[in-house]
Amino acid sequence: MIAVACVLVAAWAAAAVQDGAGQPNPPGDKAPIVGATTPVPAAGVPGLVAHEAQIEVLVDGLRFAEGPAADARGNITFCDLATSEVFRLEREGATWKKTRIASGTKGVSGLAWSADGTLVGCQMRTGSVVTLVPGEGAAVTLAPRTLTGDAARPGVNDLTFDRDGRLWVTNMGDRKHPEWAGVWCIPASGDPVHSTVGATRPNGIRWSPEGGGSGTLWIADYARPRAFRVPAVPGKLGPGGEVSLAFAAAPNGSGGADGLAIDAQGNAWIALPGHDRIAVVAADGTPRGFLDVPDSPSNCAFGGEDGRTLFITTRSTVRAVPTRVVGFAGAPSPPPGSP
Repeated sequence: MIAVACVLVAAWAAAAVQDGAGQPNPPGDKAPIVGATTPVPAAGVPGLVAHEAQIEVLVDGLRFAEGPAADARGNITFCDLATSEVFRLEREGATWKKTRIASGTKGVSGLAWSADGTLVGCQMRTGSVVTLVPGEGAAVTLAPRTLTGDAARPGVNDLTFDRDGRLWVTNMGDRKHPEWAGVWCIPASGDPVHSTVGATRPNGIRWSPEGGGSGTLWIADYARPRAFRVPAVPGKLGPGGEVSLAFAAAPNGSGGADGLAIDAQGNAWIALPGHDRIAVVAADGTPRGFLDVPDSPSNCAFGGEDGRTLFITTRSTVRAVPTRVVGFAGAPSPPPGSP
């Protein structure tokens, strides 16, 4: 059994940042790790996770879980990057039911719901952003969205909508083309706008409650355990402020930050896959604590009926832990009845 624990960490001065390899998210070449299905105790993060809370494995046997996104009913949509499938996880009585809603996605990773209930995802290897339209038998139609010129480069990783319907997409770049790295704003019409934010390899991206969901973006850096709080003005980003996550770096860990979630208080919950942890920081960047999550946590999202459950994707599992805060969507939710 894999022990899953949440470790409370007092806020202290940030330690030296460990620089990781910062590789893109490739499918793992190891055999899947089957996680424990019995909930285990978790210590509390003050005000956010109760001391008696338990972290539960909901799904195991996956190849490379990523991209969790909640719909309006609190169901979680996530993808398996290695098998090019997308699943919906929904409550069914006392258990959770996993349903495949799309296959043949060509390695879609980050997922986001638009205001009209459309599911959108990133194809890192092709540099595309696509709309996923599930059909019968889990077949899927991939409709490319407008990415032109330099915006259509391999390395697109995660995405989020603002309240005006603009799509914000991170690109991690690569060693041959570091200039591709940054954040692209994709308007409904007109040309995409590129912004550099200080991150070496921009990865997860989510809105903060500051500015009503259209004022401040959190962006994770896959190269190092750090993130950036970046103010936004219509169509572009201003200078970002760096937030160190070194307080949550494991002694033998490596690499940086991956996907993230934001709660309604403005706290950021940021996956550190090379450290087997979820770092938690306040809206101003003050450390709140971290969750120990084995199997390389890749991303997280708030969902469930009351929006207070944190769902965590790892290499081979989807896990969940109840919290005392509601997640912040950052954009209008898709309507009930969406796939």
